[in-house]
Amino acid sequence: MAGPDPDHRAEAVRAYQRLLGEVAEDQVVAAAEDVITDVWIAELEQGRREIMACAEEDEADLHKVCLVLDALDAEIERVCLVGVERSRRGREELSRLRAAWADAYGR
Repeated sequence: MAGPDPDHRAEAVRAYQRLLGEVAEDQVVAAAEDVITDVWIAELEQGRREIMACAEEDEADLHKVCLVLDALDAEIERVCLVGVERSRRGREELSRLRAAWADAYGR
């Protein structure tokens, strides 16, 4: 029974190492984006609280307050959806990395 093809294994190891570097870089970027996202959401929520406090004192511009709140809520939702997509991509990358590792080093 012949063993694994040495050329295939060497290429598989190189492919795994390349992918490992790419995934590591992507994870660093994703971690930085998560920090920025957390800060941005905190800022949006603070703005929301401030708008609500102003709305309680002055009901004359209630329509404008509602428009601003809608815009803040939409931005919070958008940022959260981007975070969910970033998380999905990270899981996919780790799955590809596991498959590359198995190809390079065996199960």
